Amino acid sequence: EGRTPCREFTDAYGMNVPAECFKLKWRLDLLRDPITRKPGLYRLFYTLHRQSVLEGRWTMEQDARGAWIIGLHGTFGIKSLHLLVADRNVLFFLDSNINLLPGDRDFSYTLNRQF
Repeated sequence: EGRTPCREFTDAYGMNVPAECFKLKWRLDLLRDPITRKPGLYRLFYTLHRQSVLEGRWTMEQDARGAWIIGLHGTFGIKSLHLLVADRNVLFFLDSNINLLPGDRDFSYTLNRQF
């Protein structure tokens, strides 16, 4: 779960949002195949889609520097969304060029695992 700035995120991904949008609240569930443990489906809940769950396939790949990147691919109306795995409890949002997104004084681009 986490919160990100609204305008900066939606501008980076070409999404139209109301002018009063200040923050986005996120919840992401990553599901794995129970036998192989390979990435399977994801469920994404966020402010702009409160009434529905967005689902698609996710991948996890190691980049040239050895960092693990999660890719969310599917039907939520924007480019594939990428997250950097910081550790098993923290993910960082990446922009469309796979660079870290800077936060601001109110919000970061971080998802934290909830138990």
